[in-house]
Amino acid sequence: MADNQKIAKYVGIGCGVVLLLGCCIGGGAYFACSKFAGALGAPKGQATGFFYDMRQGRPEAALQRMDGPYQASHDLARFQQATATIPAIASQTDTTFSNIRINNGSATVSGFLTTPNGNIPVAVTLSSIGENWYIDSIVVANVPLP
Repeated sequence: MADNQKIAKYVGIGCGVVLLLGCCIGGGAYFACSKFAGALGAPKGQATGFFYDMRQGRPEAALQRMDGPYQASHDLARFQQATATIPAIASQTDTTFSNIRINNGSATVSGFLTTPNGNIPVAVTLSSIGENWYIDSIVVANVPLP
């Protein structure tokens, strides 16, 4: 009987060690993945936010998502004129970004805009300044935002 108790004791300790190691490895993997997903999510969030702002009738908020040189050369009136040249920006009802590429502080997010006339391809190029991402360019159906 004493041998069975010793075996059970060692099996219990072994299971506890395996469980503890599994939790440590799992926690480390979760932390690493959440950091990576956060890095990918920031450019996508900015691109999605731009089109959401436009859908909600907040072009001033959308303009704030653009990079410094674009904002310096476009006041709100000029920005609204520029976006009006691409009807899909005004008519879009949803965005789907399925491709994200990040390379040394720049990113390209691409997918499509859902419009009453069907899905329209879109690509957004962004750059990071510190922790923030700003939109450098938007191309909708091969037409760049002026």
